[in-house]
Amino acid sequence: MPAGDLTPEIKNDLFIIKHRDILDTKRHYKKDKSKDLPKFFQVGRVVEGKHEFYSSRMTKKERKNTLVEELLKDTERRRYFKRKAEEISEKKAKGTKKWFAIQKAKRKRVW
Repeated sequence: MPAGDLTPEIKNDLFIIKHRDILDTKRHYKKDKSKDLPKFFQVGRVVEGKHEFYSSRMTKKERKNTLVEELLKDTERRRYFKRKAEEISEKKAKGTKKWFAIQKAKRKRVW
């Protein structure tokens, strides 16, 4: 197998594949111990068979070129990523001036 060309799009796709356990928390994946990207890899395209129902296939409009585009297209995942990012930033901001100001504003009575 020849060594693949590492374009920025392929780098992003390999990064997503490497960290797929973060994307789907309901599934368990074996840990990847390697820290760097693989040297030898191949990129392919999924082709549906003729035996699959037409309704279960993806249309050309739904297909995207990279995994990053497919993940960003999915609104449910985007909401999940946004919620998790807010939780992390909220956790990191605990104990700062801004956090105390937010807590004070929450306790303030609204008449």
